[in-house]
Amino acid sequence: MPDFLEKHSYSEVNDVTKGIFQDAFTTSLSCYEYLAQNSKLQGYMQEAMSLQKPEGDWASALRIDEAVQSWSMSEPTRVLFVDIGGGLGHQCIRMRETYPDIAGRVILQDMPITIGRLTKPMPHGIEAMEHNFDNLQPIKNAKFYYVRNVLHGLPDSNCIAMLKKIAPSMNAESVLVIDDIVIPDIGARSQACQLDFIMMASIAGMKRTRQQWHTLLKAAGFTVVEIRTYSEPLQDSLILASLAC
Repeated sequence: MPDFLEKHSYSEVNDVTKGIFQDAFTTSLSCYEYLAQNSKLQGYMQEAMSLQKPEGDWASALRIDEAVQSWSMSEPTRVLFVDIGGGLGHQCIRMRETYPDIAGRVILQDMPITIGRLTKPMPHGIEAMEHNFDNLQPIKNAKFYYVRNVLHGLPDSNCIAMLKKIAPSMNAESVLVIDDIVIPDIGARSQACQLDFIMMASIAGMKRTRQQWHTLLKAAGFTVVEIRTYSEPLQDSLILASLAC
């Protein structure tokens, strides 16, 4: 990493195809594209993602039972929860186990190589759907669009492009839920800073401060409604956002 940064005048790493990962592995593919071509490595990554368990409980912090009290369930096929880039579905399962009595479809979305690894049928009636988040979100008017530990792997320009693929499918009742670390604007903890370096080195990503999240979402056409921190050590948080008026 030091050699790469020196060669590029210590400028910000913000290109997913021209970063430290590409320099180390001699490839022009992004990290995710590289993994997609190697099912064994992809499997390792998905297993590692499933082991990420913050001390807090994001599902309880989302308070879905309160949020749906004013949400019309007149259509039995209405979608309650879409997990975008949700890997093997651990968070969909967790959500369903936390709120077993709330009606509505729960949909897991990820790339074909990941969906192909799932044991089907999934529990609790969870639906699996192949979807590349670079494409327009096909599920319209869901209550929650949930994105966990995805945006930290992308520079701002790619995040904005991804979020703009979700926005047209949302309505006034829809909520974008970003589950990620929110670093304080002042007083960041050392472990969060270490993760920031890891994101930069591996996937040209970053861990963002509270202000950076506000700025990013505004650029994508969203308004931050609330940030709920559910795990103190790393400031794991739910960022709730709606379409900007």
